[in-house]
Amino acid sequence: MLRLGVEGKAAGWRTLRALADADSRLDRDRLDELMARARQQADLLEELRVRAAAHLIEAEPGTA
Repeated sequence: MLRLGVEGKAAGWRTLRALADADSRLDRDRLDELMARARQQADLLEELRVRAAAHLIEAEPGTA
């Protein structure tokens, strides 16, 4: 669910960034920062997901 939220937010930033070239009210640099931050968040969530899955696989049956 967290990953879905981050991906949705990133899609919004990408949309605004595409519009920023034609709309001076939108700060391109800030939108670039927000997109980079969303990528970092998605990467961290993926790393945590993989670690959690590995932990479950390594756990003995009946102890997870």
